[in-house]
Formats: sequence, C-alpha cells, structure tokens
Amino acid sequence: MISLVIADDEERICRLITALGEWEQLGIRVVSTAANGIEALEVITREQVDILITDIRMPGLGGMELIREVNQVSPQTRIIIISGYSNFEYAQTAIEYGVKGYLLKPINRQELNDILRRQAEEIHREKREDRILQVIREENEQAVQTARRLLTTDLLSGAAHSISAQRLRDYYHFHFPEGSSLYVLFLRRCGASAKMQDSVRRILREKSEEILSRQMEGIAEDLVTGWSGDNCVCILSCRGRRREEIRRSVRESLIRLQVAQEPLGISSLSAGVGGPEEEPSQLPEALECAQKASWEYILHGAGKVYAEDVRREVLLSGSLLDRFARDISPVLEMADAAQAAEVVSALRSETDVIAGIRGWEVQELVRQAAVMVLMRLEVPGQSRIREELFRRMDDCGNEDALFEVLRDFIAGQVERLAAERQDHSNRAVRMARQYIQQHYAQQLTLEEVADSVGLTEAYFSVLFKKETGEGFAKYLASVRLDMAKRLLRESSLPVAEVCRRVGYNDVKHFTRIFEKSSGVTPATYRKLYG
Repeated sequence: MISLVIADDEERICRLITALGEWEQLGIRVVSTAANGIEALEVITREQVDILITDIRMPGLGGMELIREVNQVSPQTRIIIISGYSNFEYAQTAIEYGVKGYLLKPINRQELNDILRRQAEEIHREKREDRILQVIREENEQAVQTARRLLTTDLLSGAAHSISAQRLRDYYHFHFPEGSSLYVLFLRRCGASAKMQDSVRRILREKSEEILSRQMEGIAEDLVTGWSGDNCVCILSCRGRRREEIRRSVRESLIRLQVAQEPLGISSLSAGVGGPEEEPSQLPEALECAQKASWEYILHGAGKVYAEDVRREVLLSGSLLDRFARDISPVLEMADAAQAAEVVSALRSETDVIAGIRGWEVQELVRQAAVMVLMRLEVPGQSRIREELFRRMDDCGNEDALFEVLRDFIAGQVERLAAERQDHSNRAVRMARQYIQQHYAQQLTLEEVADSVGLTEAYFSVLFKKETGEGFAKYLASVRLDMAKRLLRESSLPVAEVCRRVGYNDVKHFTRIFEKSSGVTPATYRKLYG
C-alpha cells in the first residue's frame, strides 16, 4: 500500500483532498494530514512516506522549505504541490526541486486523481523493479533465471508492451546483440490429453525446454522459455533473418517431443512462429502472430509449424455473427434443439466456403457465437461457464470437434430452457413473444396478443412484465427497433419504408424514438453500420 501525507494550513483543503481521492482504487493510504510544514516533516521523518501533497504557502515551515527538507531526509518521497496562485516562478522552482505534480486551487477531482494515478503506477513499477533488481544483485543464478523467465510472463500478461533493448538486456538478462532480430515461438497442445500428474507435467516441460534449446544451438544468440498452461512460449534472438532455419528446427523439435510424450498418452503439438522483429517493443505483436498461427492445426492438422502472416483477417466474422444471432434467437426463444443444431451446421458450412480462412478466425468465431448465446440467455454464472467452455474448445483437435463443442453447448442450453418452460405461464409468454415477432409490423394491441395466448388482458399484462422484465409496449418497441436496425444495415430501403415495415406510420415519431433508443438518427445509424 502506498502511503501519503497531506499538508495544508486550511483544514477544509485537507478534508477536500481526502474526500476527492480515489484511494482504494489507487492502492493509496492517507497516513496523516498536517496543518503546517513542521508537522508534515515530523511524519515524513518518522515514517516512510511515498507521496506528499503540500500547499506552497503555509505558516512556519512553508511549502518550498518543506520540499527542500524532504529532499534531504526522504529523497524517495514524491511531492505534489498545490497553490492558489498560478505563478510560473513557483512552478519553475518546484520543477527544479523535482516536484512531480502541480495543482491549482480549487482542487479538481479529475486532475487530482490523474496525478495520483500516474505517481502510484510509477511507484508500483519502481518497487517491483527494485525487488527484482535486489534479487539480481545477489548474483544468484536462480534469481537470474527467474528474471529471464519473467520476460515470457510479462509478455503473456501484456506488461512488456513498451520494452526497450536496454531493458531487455539489463532487466530481463536477455542477450540481444546489436543488429539481431527477435522471434516468438508458441507450441500449442492440440486436442484433449490425459490428465497429467504434476510430476509428468514437470518432466514434459523440462524435456521441451531441453529439446528446444538443443535444436536452436547455432541459430539463436539467446533463448528463454515460459509456459501458458501446457503451452510453451519461447523467445529467441538471432543475428540476421533466419525464419526458415527456425521453422526447420522447430519442426524437428515437434518430432522429438512427440516421440518423448507418446508413451504417456499425451496429445500432439503444433507450433506458431512470430517475427522477425527488429525492436523489442514489437514482441507483443510477434507473440500474437505466433499464437494465432498455432491455431492453424484446427484446419490443417497437428505436428506442423505455421508461420504465415496471420495479421490480415480473411473472415468477416461480424456479418457471420449477425446472421447467426438472427437465426439462433428464435430458436432459443422456442427452445428447439433440432433447429439449434441446424443453425450451428449452417455456420460451419459458411466458414467452409471462405477461401484462405485462418484457424484462429474459426476458433474466435466459435467462441464469440457461444458467448453470444450465453448473453442472449442471461445464463447465471457466465464467467465460470465461459471458462469451462473455452477450456473444452482449447482441447479440440480439429474443426469438427470445435463445432461439436458449440453444438453440444447450445443443445444443453436449449434443454435447460425447455425444462424451465414447462409451466403454463412461461409457455404463454413464449407464445406471445413469438406472436409479436411474427406480427410486429401490424398495429398490435395488448388485447390482441393476450387473446392469441388465451389470457385476459389484465392477467397477461402482469404476467408478461413479470416474466420478461418489461411491459408489452416497451417490448414491442424494442422488437420493432431491432428489426429497423437490421433493415438499415442490410437493405437500401428508404427510412420511410423501414418505418412502415416495422409497424410505424409516422416517420417523425419513428425517428424520435429510434434516436432516443440508439443515440443517433436512422440515417446516421445506416452510415455508421450499413
């Protein structure tokens, strides 16, 4: 937790800053407030304080004097000054003293928290680096290896997005000679494998690292490996562009690894290669390429090395997902398992005819389709279900298995829906919603829909709102607006015709409610999404 002291001779300013700060979110604790510089200096001398917020003008020991003293007794303390005077001289002097931020009264919440957030991030980063550098200074080989492996950990977590060549060498102890290039390998386990004991997993990891290291001798200037679950991540530096040599060596590594793990009943591997990259800051892009390329096994088989440029998307997943959503919605509404399977089969068929489609695009499409179903059905415990579902998809050995997981998942959800809809009230509401879906373009009334399901108007109104969470009129409007959006996206019909086709007679009224719902006019919506 970061410690902070506030010093201002106006008590209300101290209270205001205390009230405005987003302390818990920032990981900051206000340890003390001081009415003057002397009190603040006593606290800083007595305790380790990370941040000091001080007024420039205070009785006794003023802000500038306090800053000078703090720089002597606690140089690591970061100082933010506040003042009621927009005086360049103060700001210039403060900068010379190493002040990290300058705020004018009245204190603005956003400005205060922005400055605090920047300081907190730097403090957290410095403390983290200090801890790691301290371990490295102990000249312990195990600590050095930990720092090296941290490179893959940070790369996988997204913490290595702005890494420099100097940091690569000094911080991660990774050898990156001048003029060399960086590559990222991603070895992915293909298909379900027997549950491995920790001892077996450890042996396989050690064997994988040993084989990769041996195969890359004479090619790589340096090589470091890490793990994402049972998938291996490898970062290497090479002099010159040696992509084909790397592919051949990785292919040989896959063969040797397969021989080593076959007796254990472990599934095969595929590999993706990302790079070459000239700058360490491009490592995240190389990792993404390697990860995406490794998914090619879904379409073209395991045991291979894939290094094609996968950054260019072929699959227009947005349009496929739109059609899938349109087709699956009424199926889910009716809880029709047979129709659900047909919708999944249609999605599969559409991907089969797309030339040059990538394995990662298929995998992502199936994931998004599953998530869409989860969201449409408002399934409880979505995070847990999504995590387990993605794990099952990751275990798929090919495209057939991947779509089979999606088909089974939707079938299970449909069965659950069907079981929940046995009572008469659910059936009545479902039929009413189906009726609305079929007749929304007409001048529907609550009485007409209630009559279509055999209920009185009053009872149906209460039941419909209870089961759907919204009234009949609001639901009808949402159905009409959804269809209007679809027509605006997928057709060139005039807005007036779209208005008529979704059940409205007054274009101005339609435009008003459309803009209220969507934030833009129908014409603007078409320009943005058509």
